[in-house]
Amino acid sequence: MNRAGVRDDRAVGEQPAGGLDAATVHTRAVTTTIEAAYRSLGRWIAEQDRVLAGPAEDFLAECATIVDDDNLRLGHQLYAEIAPRWTAVSDHITAAGESSDPDELARASAILTDLADRERHAMRVLTGVRTG
Repeated sequence: MNRAGVRDDRAVGEQPAGGLDAATVHTRAVTTTIEAAYRSLGRWIAEQDRVLAGPAEDFLAECATIVDDDNLRLGHQLYAEIAPRWTAVSDHITAAGESSDPDELARASAILTDLADRERHAMRVLTGVRTG
């Protein structure tokens, strides 16, 4: 019996067929699954950036042609600066999935923290828009 209480007729130190023990095989399978998830997440974020950021920025630009307001123009400018940062997040998450480098996730996390602050600021600016 092994530590898990499962019968194991192999001699001590003997590797299963293929030369890898079950824990190694399982770890590799989990790692492969996580890497695929990171790649998928990176692609999903890139798609959301394309679908959402562009139209939001376009909407603010169009509003600025109709409503003469400094806060609206500033909000548009702030979102124009924010949009490329989402692409960087996507790139780092995708790279983490491809390379298994945890530093890529740390970089994505740092950008996300910055994005939260920038988007909060942009929304506060936009709450100051006056139409009348």
